[in-house]
Amino acid sequence: MITIAIAVLLLAVAVGLAVVAVVAGGNSVVVDVFDLTVETTPLVVFLAGAVAGLALVAAIALFSIGLKRLRARHREIRDLRRKVARLERDEPAATDETAHATQESEWSDRAPEPARHAAGQA
Repeated sequence: MITIAIAVLLLAVAVGLAVVAVVAGGNSVVVDVFDLTVETTPLVVFLAGAVAGLALVAAIALFSIGLKRLRARHREIRDLRRKVARLERDEPAATDETAHATQESEWSDRAPEPARHAAGQA
C-alpha cells in the first residue's frame, strides 16, 4: 500500500515537472557530453530523463522476475534432491526384497538338477 502511495506521489511530481518544463520551455539548454555540445529545450531534457527512468524501472522489474524464477528453480531442485534422498533411504529394503524375489524366480526357471548321491547312500 505504501509503495503505491509513493508511486502515485512520484508520478504527480513528474507530471508537475513536465508542466513546468513545457511552460518554461522557451529557453534553450546547452548540454555538453564528451566533447559533444547539444542545444535543446528543457522539455527534451525532461523527456530524456523520463525515458531513462522508465528504462531503469523496467530493468529492476526484469531483474526481480529473474530472481523469483531462480529462487523457485533452486527450491524445486532442493525439494527433488530431498525426495530422491528419502526414496534412496527407504528403497534399499524394497530393492533387497526385489532382488531376492528375482533370484528365486531365476532359480525356479532352471530345470531341476539330478540328485547327486554319494556312493553307498541311497
